[in-house]
Amino acid sequence: MKNSIYKKTKKNTFLLLELMIALALVASCSIPLLKGPFLHLRMQIEYFNEIDMHLESERLLGKIKEMLVENKITWKDLCDAQKGKKQILTYEFINDSIGTKFTVKCFMKSSEFKKINDDSTWMKARFEISFYKVKNKKCKTFWHTICVVQQKATAVVQP
Repeated sequence: MKNSIYKKTKKNTFLLLELMIALALVASCSIPLLKGPFLHLRMQIEYFNEIDMHLESERLLGKIKEMLVENKITWKDLCDAQKGKKQILTYEFINDSIGTKFTVKCFMKSSEFKKINDDSTWMKARFEISFYKVKNKKCKTFWHTICVVQQKATAVVQP
């Protein structure tokens, strides 16, 4: 009697071990199958975030250009004001919500200020570059802010 219980227990243990091995094999094969859709989903989310940044930069550039046209101020005036050569009207370059999202908002490297012109495609490209890859140290150091980071840029009106 005792011997038969031992044989049953041994047989059950062996079956349980086989079952665990089978489950481990199934799990190891199914992980890559599950990982694929999640990876694809993450790439889609990053793509949509990039589109949002594109739209945000478009909207913000349009807002800045409107302010420049309204006040008859050129990009050169902005650069001169940033260097302290000239004082211009108060501007709301970057609103608070964007100020919290991005740490670098800028247009040109200071040594290239003289190259600024009114070509809208060129300005748009420069503006968009300032939004991309903010975590990249090269981008952070290359671009100098025209507006104050995470604040509204202001300058006093010259009488």
